[in-house]
Amino acid sequence: MQTIMTMMYLQLGELQVPVEVTDAREEFSGHSGRPLTLLSGRATANSDASHAQFSALLAEQSDAGVPTVDGAPAGQYSGKRWRLRQQSSTRSTDQRGRQTYTYALELREAEHLIPDQLEITAEDTVVLLTPHWYEEELSGGHLIVNCRLRADGAARETLRRLAITRLPLYFDVRRLGISGIPRSVRLGQVRWSRSAAEAPITDTFALTLVERSYDDADRLSHGNAFDQTGPYEREHGAYLHGLANGLLTSLVAKGVITQEDADSMKAEATAGIREREFDLFWRRTDVDADA
Repeated sequence: MQTIMTMMYLQLGELQVPVEVTDAREEFSGHSGRPLTLLSGRATANSDASHAQFSALLAEQSDAGVPTVDGAPAGQYSGKRWRLRQQSSTRSTDQRGRQTYTYALELREAEHLIPDQLEITAEDTVVLLTPHWYEEELSGGHLIVNCRLRADGAARETLRRLAITRLPLYFDVRRLGISGIPRSVRLGQVRWSRSAAEAPITDTFALTLVERSYDDADRLSHGNAFDQTGPYEREHGAYLHGLANGLLTSLVAKGVITQEDADSMKAEATAGIREREFDLFWRRTDVDADA
């Protein structure tokens, strides 16, 4: 921890709020691996109206990151944005009845967590994908990515193959623009819709990418929150399985088909089960509209 006394200014709406920085330290980001600055500081407001405005603007802008006012007072913090980690305030009144609010702030340097592209490497295949919607989070310190993107040609075929065969189960992804370090991930939930039926055929995918370290940790603490099969798919699959078995048993009993015919139908159905699952259960009319 570095004990300092310096000033910087935060741009809150049209307000430029002076913050006295009292402590600065660093921690490494679980998203990008780079060091991020953490600040402790103090700010003041001199009226109830200023207090209400300051609190509202700070909460409103924190998710996107509150920018530092560039210039000489910003110093080493110039160009950075900040997220609010913790805030407390005290109120005092002077002899003339004037009120002052003093804030204790804990700020964390904000990161840009929208990649320019995703680079997927699966065995000898490398594809570049550009998400049109993206978010990532850390679950117990493990990376979880949710994104939507459009793919055609080799990229489309690669995503379909990974989703259907799960071979390889784990593959590398680089979030270009966030970090160039590859992370080993697997596909979690997958949904898709057809964006263009004419050449080049284009599909829109809604993907969850789950870091391998998530699976390597104690699965009992995670459950199957990021797995493909949901309650509807399990229930409907069990229903269809029972219906098909009942139908085949009835046809054999009535002499319409032989047991050999029934066994052959079951073997043929098993051979293409993952492709039918992909087309029947994972397809949506429009994955963007479903979001």
